[in-house]
Amino acid sequence: MKKSNIILLALLIVGTVVFFIFKNRDRSNNMAIKADYFQVKDTQSVSRIFITDINGNKVTLDRKGHNWLVNDKFTADRSAIDNLFEPLTKMRIKATVSDNDKDEMIKEMTVGHRKVEVYKNGELDRVLFVGNATADGLGTYMYAEDEGLERPYIVHIPGWNGNLGPRFFTDERSWRSLKVFAFNPVSIEYLQVQFSNPELTSYRLVNEGKGKTKVINLSNANDSLVQADDNKVKEVFMNCGKMYFESYIKSSKKGLIDSVYETIPVYASIEVKVQNQDPQLLILKEFPADEKLAELDPNMLIDRFYAYFDGEAKPEVAVLQRGMAAKLLKNFDRFEKSN
Repeated sequence: MKKSNIILLALLIVGTVVFFIFKNRDRSNNMAIKADYFQVKDTQSVSRIFITDINGNKVTLDRKGHNWLVNDKFTADRSAIDNLFEPLTKMRIKATVSDNDKDEMIKEMTVGHRKVEVYKNGELDRVLFVGNATADGLGTYMYAEDEGLERPYIVHIPGWNGNLGPRFFTDERSWRSLKVFAFNPVSIEYLQVQFSNPELTSYRLVNEGKGKTKVINLSNANDSLVQADDNKVKEVFMNCGKMYFESYIKSSKKGLIDSVYETIPVYASIEVKVQNQDPQLLILKEFPADEKLAELDPNMLIDRFYAYFDGEAKPEVAVLQRGMAAKLLKNFDRFEKSN
């Protein structure tokens, strides 16, 4: 073989080796990795977010109009949704994981990550892996199931210091909204308050349409208001959209929950009917300010109520502050039109 051919063959072999070396290098080095690479764009088209962790916990968030539904059960807390979308829309790459650390970091994220699937218009759009915080606590390791991306990155929200991981939580109860009523108050057909104490006047507020209302005395039909103050009635309707539970009673407190159902007397019930929906019946039961003192003095002022919706198979018991309940629990003569 001629010497020139040998040199040509050698160059061909070296070139082939170099080609494969570069071909199999970290392809993400050749990708356009911009600072906003992990951000989710066009959030209005996001229809579902599915989050899982290494312990098998999972939560599905589905967009339903202006609200989000948690695991197809209840409305999500708006602040929790906002806290979730903030990193999805604002996080930026702060630093790159080095070649020496990338493989080990991928292994760590496989063990201790949260997987986040983002769907747009019903189709899977992005899969993110949220890792642990950096040693200084000012960044979070992030990875994506994107072709060609072969290393995690450190991300953060500019102007905000902390770990983004806790925002992608999987505890179903923590996602639940504390808002009492999820409907639009404008769609209320009637609201009815029934007190157990006969000395308190029960009533029904009726939306008759075209700005007109009616107040019915349920304790004495002959005492219904002929001239009700429409604005005062509408104010109570609108208050339905401003009521929030203080908290839900943990399911582990079975003894307390059973006593709420079976032994604690009803203080009042609030029934609300909105357009195109069945009536909702909220039951309020006495929650003394100090239960030990209440055993000595049953007439002690109630500052909270136990509350649950009647009709559910296993209704969850919540705590409702008296001041919040007072938005709907009014004296009957409160609705009389002033002269």
